[in-house]
Amino acid sequence: TCFTLATSLQPEVWDRHQFKGMALEQCGRFEEAVDCYNQAIRLNPQKLGLFHMKGDALIKLEKYQSAIESFSQEVELNSCDYRSNLRKAYCFEQLKEYQKALACVNTVIQVCNSDPEGYERRASIQCNMKEYGAAASDFHTALKLLKQKRKGNETDFETTLESRITDCCDEFIKEKPTESQGYKLKAKYLGKLGRNREALKLLDQALEVDPRDLEALKVKGKILYTLGETECARECNLEIEKCGKDGDYLMSIGRISDALVVYDAEIQSRPE
Repeated sequence: TCFTLATSLQPEVWDRHQFKGMALEQCGRFEEAVDCYNQAIRLNPQKLGLFHMKGDALIKLEKYQSAIESFSQEVELNSCDYRSNLRKAYCFEQLKEYQKALACVNTVIQVCNSDPEGYERRASIQCNMKEYGAAASDFHTALKLLKQKRKGNETDFETTLESRITDCCDEFIKEKPTESQGYKLKAKYLGKLGRNREALKLLDQALEVDPRDLEALKVKGKILYTLGETECARECNLEIEKCGKDGDYLMSIGRISDALVVYDAEIQSRPE
């Protein structure tokens, strides 16, 4: 009985391979670490976490395709393992297979939509795809989730995310300087930070591109009211009202149902 108890308390062989692999990683000996994880997997192929550890070591060796295979095996063992899907997304991103990366990270967000890392990873992929508007939105979501989770002082990661949001907006403006969307996107974000004067300058740039941009006019009006500049805010509202009565303009921005209302009103007011 004593012998049986003593034997049961001894670590299993696969367990020793796992910990040896972890120690080798700490020393930067990643090839040897992968060999250890392979030994552990051979002895205990159903053990959760081993394929993930192996995948992480393969990433450090920049063997992204092999890492993807390892993370996929981990997900087969545990379909709820969103961390392995996140790592797969990272590997696909490094291989420039952005659609596959997005598919992985979308799965992560479906499983765990309260984790900022999923949105941060998706935003990074979207930056590589030059979809800066979507990327800025996801960075902002990641930042909000991070602030909800943390307590105390601002983290370095939050500062990084804030920088990434403004960088995305700047890239959007650089890519499409003749479209108002990038200016509006950055203005709205700066407005949330209380940087209203900077936001107004950007909104003026948006309105230079499209003087009848209803969204830009609405945001500008709200900021002006916040600053107590009610007369200027009223001017924005008058311009909005004027644009809202222009059926051709409403058609041009895709507000078909509003345009139909305007056209009907014009037809009824003008006898044949």
